[in-house]
Amino acid sequence: MDLNNIKANLLAEKEELLTEIKKIAVSNNGDFVAKETNTDLDDVLDDVDQADEQTNLINNEVILKELESRLNNIDSALTRIEAGTYGICTDCQKKIDEKRISVNLAAKKCIECAKKNEN
Repeated sequence: MDLNNIKANLLAEKEELLTEIKKIAVSNNGDFVAKETNTDLDDVLDDVDQADEQTNLINNEVILKELESRLNNIDSALTRIEAGTYGICTDCQKKIDEKRISVNLAAKKCIECAKKNEN
């Protein structure tokens, strides 16, 4: 397992996620908040347009939550690389199969423990 390559890929994915987050959110004291697209035009938008804006905001909040979750997983993986614990299951402390890592570089649990936590 080439940790330098994995780290580079994680950092690249992190940058991509931050770019996507910035398209739909603004930073508020380190936290991201989904943004509306036409906040300056609320007084001239009709009810249908305002409903569309509200729908867009809700959709952005859902997307933002998913992006932030992935970002947190990547940050956690980068921390584990620095700590020397990357590739070790955070639940059972066994080595995570390299096939699993190749599919999800931020995997923190082996497949057995991940399945247990789904239930």
